[in-house]
Amino acid sequence: MWGNVARLILRNRAAFLIAVGLLTVFMAYQASFVKMSYEYASMLPESDIAYQDYQSFKNTFGEEANIFVIGVQDSTFFTEVKFNDWKQLTKKIESFDGVANVLSVSNVVNLTKNKEEKRFETHPIFDYDHYYTQNELDSLKGIFESLSFYKNKIYNDSSKVYLSAVRITKEVLDDEKRVALVDNIKFEYDKFSAKHKIKIHYSGLPYIRTAVSVKIKEELNMFIFLALFVCIVILYIFFRSFKAVFFSILVVAIGVIWSLGTISLFDYRITILTGMIPPLLIVIGIPNSIFLLNKYHAEYKSHGNKIKALQRVISKIGNAIFLTNLTTASGFATFIFTNSDILKEFGIIASINIIGVFILAILLIPIFFSFLPPPRTKHTKHLENKIIYNIVEWFIDIVIQHRKVFYIFTAVILALGIYGVSIMKSTGYIVDDLPKNDPILLDLKFFENNFKGVMPLEIVIDTRKKGKVIKLSNLKKIEKLSNKLFEYEEIAQPLSLTEVVKFSKQAYYNGNPKYYKLPSNNEKNFILSYAAKNKGNGNLIKAFVDSTKQKARISVPVADIGTVKMEALYHEIKELSEEFFPKDKYDVVLTGMSVVFFKGTKYLINNLYLSLSIAVFIIALFMSVLFRSFRMVIVSLIPNFFPLIITAGLMGYFGIPIKPSTILVFSIAFGISVDDTIHFLAKYRQELKIYNWNIKKSVVAALRETGVSMIYTSIVLFFGFGIFTASSFGGTVSLGLLVAITLFVAMFANLILLPALLLTLERRITTKAFKEPLIAIFEEEEDIELDDLRIEKKEK
Repeated sequence: MWGNVARLILRNRAAFLIAVGLLTVFMAYQASFVKMSYEYASMLPESDIAYQDYQSFKNTFGEEANIFVIGVQDSTFFTEVKFNDWKQLTKKIESFDGVANVLSVSNVVNLTKNKEEKRFETHPIFDYDHYYTQNELDSLKGIFESLSFYKNKIYNDSSKVYLSAVRITKEVLDDEKRVALVDNIKFEYDKFSAKHKIKIHYSGLPYIRTAVSVKIKEELNMFIFLALFVCIVILYIFFRSFKAVFFSILVVAIGVIWSLGTISLFDYRITILTGMIPPLLIVIGIPNSIFLLNKYHAEYKSHGNKIKALQRVISKIGNAIFLTNLTTASGFATFIFTNSDILKEFGIIASINIIGVFILAILLIPIFFSFLPPPRTKHTKHLENKIIYNIVEWFIDIVIQHRKVFYIFTAVILALGIYGVSIMKSTGYIVDDLPKNDPILLDLKFFENNFKGVMPLEIVIDTRKKGKVIKLSNLKKIEKLSNKLFEYEEIAQPLSLTEVVKFSKQAYYNGNPKYYKLPSNNEKNFILSYAAKNKGNGNLIKAFVDSTKQKARISVPVADIGTVKMEALYHEIKELSEEFFPKDKYDVVLTGMSVVFFKGTKYLINNLYLSLSIAVFIIALFMSVLFRSFRMVIVSLIPNFFPLIITAGLMGYFGIPIKPSTILVFSIAFGISVDDTIHFLAKYRQELKIYNWNIKKSVVAALRETGVSMIYTSIVLFFGFGIFTASSFGGTVSLGLLVAITLFVAMFANLILLPALLLTLERRITTKAFKEPLIAIFEEEEDIELDDLRIEKKEK
């Protein structure tokens, strides 16, 4: 088969080049439409009850994760020039397209009683159009601080921290326009900061997601550049040929264009995962060129015929690198089974384009070099690289002479790895991927220190009967629950219907602070009747009660405490809520972004374990088809499980938790590391025929033949994945570092442990079925006649 493929490629070089060129132009055009993702990529499937609860909440009460929080700590905040500037700044922010409203100290409202119309009216404490003198400010400040409704919500009196909460419209929140809006808002507050020499702090999910999206976009370009740079350096060190470097890089560069075009064609967007695909393709695609060029140089050095060498490059190892790329693509494709949109997209795009890069390599490398002069002596010197040769001979010495010592060493390392696995932890934070000194994380900690938390958690209480929410007994229960929750160090002041009702009672008694409390049963009806007719900035009650007054909402801002602690806190809040609102009479639902995130993380981790299991099964199935020996499949999986255990052990020792970004390591690394196993075993089987079933000679010959390419590709993969340590996202750093370590260990496992096992177990695993494969990986017999490869010129 691959002989026919070689003939087809080399006889139709111009046609394939034109086809690739046209497809690349088309993909480049499509890539110009690729957009960044600014939406929250839910890790929960739509069928999950937590996802449905969250959607139901948003349908009833509206979006709760759309507030951009700005904070300033200043004991002289209420001074004439400073406060008037802040007031004008708030007015300007409110005028921005995409801003629904702003709640700030400078535009807070007070409730006043209108006896004639028996309703409350809302009036701003501070007039936007009036410039306040210091005496006026001092007077109005007293009124503001008498309103307990705002205390610990938009200001902290003890630490003198004041907030602005900018609510972003949904249309802008999920669109690229959000970046410009957030930048404009931040720009205006930064001007205020510079003028008054006060540090401004920023947080809230719209800001965090926008900042993260911008970082992803910046890092996409950085990683592509770094991947290309690393591969160029390593390729030149190996081959000492600018042509080898240039055309290898050209192949993966085209692959990058195809990957971006594919993202656009599938109508996906650039996320933190899909943004990693272009540099990943460079790192994964370069080994294809290394295997092809190594074979080309070895063949040409053997017989000096360029066309015959290129034909053998395709026919002898085309199937081998196809199968290794297939196993790598399978490792990525298993993410499709996770039921997570962000991982599905990653798996689909990565797996398709890994096969695409293989096709580009098998087409373009032979075609390009068919037009170029044959390699010179200096270009084939790398085949005699003494350092690599000595390393391979050292491996052979260990396998032949020191297997027992190596087994003992391996057993000790394995035992340490298993212990490390036992102490691994699983957790994740909403801003987990950011370094500890990142301004986003520092500002989040600022808000947590002064308000205990800004991440949204919502409690929805369904009384099961219309109008029942506003019963005084239920209002008292909500108040008691809120007070209990506020005692938690991770929970900020809850906001609910009771706060509005207490605010209304204070207003009814002409703003007297001592009346900021729930009304008596006699007071409740006429105070709520006043509140229901409230005019001005809208009915405050509607924000916390549904239209039928059957459901009530308690907004509970929490700290970003990690998924493990959040899960424990979730169950405590759930249990506490059901103490006040028993299951037999009420339905209590906990939702909000904090709940969705921790449940999504837990769900995703469980599904990623499943995807790893599927990857192992699929790859084992491939190998059973290739080698037709169950024993050989079991033995071949050992050197691929070993590095996974070592990596997991290191995660345990160094406190790197299992989370979505780090558990990706295992599926990716397993799919790539098994490539070396396939190369080695395929060559080993071939050598068995040559050496008439002499296992020892076959193992040594296979090591010498495949060792150089495997070391080359492992070095590329190690340093290629190592570039991700330059990321500003902790998860990406961990992913790159852990995959690099795993593949480095996998190289030793495939070049020492696997050959050692073959020699130790000998004929127990090297059966007749293994000798006669169902699918031939390396084809040695067929050569194409040179006359068949002549390019015919048409007569004019």
